[in-house]
Amino acid sequence: MPGAHAGHQFIKAARLWSSHRLLYCGRMSNHTLTAFALIIGLTLTGAAHANDDSCGNPSDSALAVAGSYLDTFNSSDIQAHVATLQFPTYLVNDGGQVYDFPDSKAYAAMVRQYPAPWHHEEFVEKVVAHQSTHKVHVRVKIRRFAEDNSVLGTHDSLWVIACRDGNWGIVVRSTFVSHEQ
Repeated sequence: MPGAHAGHQFIKAARLWSSHRLLYCGRMSNHTLTAFALIIGLTLTGAAHANDDSCGNPSDSALAVAGSYLDTFNSSDIQAHVATLQFPTYLVNDGGQVYDFPDSKAYAAMVRQYPAPWHHEEFVEKVVAHQSTHKVHVRVKIRRFAEDNSVLGTHDSLWVIACRDGNWGIVVRSTFVSHEQ
């Protein structure tokens, strides 16, 4: 699929350019440029699937993936959890830092290396904010719990969930989690 390849190539080129640019500008944000490249790349990737009817109902599919993401995370089923993502996948934290996971091995390694300091999470809210035939923005509010079921905190996120090759998965999670959670 030329569109998907073009999107990935654009992101790689932007990373190289932004790294090179940092050498000359000093204060220019590499993460800002990566996020911009990500948006362009997602647009190009989505264009590659304009005639693909294998994605089914966008909102139902995206909400199902979101539910599976949390269920598999809570059950520590890394293989099933990774299957809810599209790679490369990105996490943007509340400080604007972008974490790039190029493939399932890199993501699974991160999950194994940094186990969650909470016991489980649940959705307080899971709402489709925007949708097209191949991309859905899901606004979520997640509550985190300790093992004794006491509430550790609640945070808002916006997830971009897309269909590629007939499979729905999370491409971007932009979250507003305080550092205490």
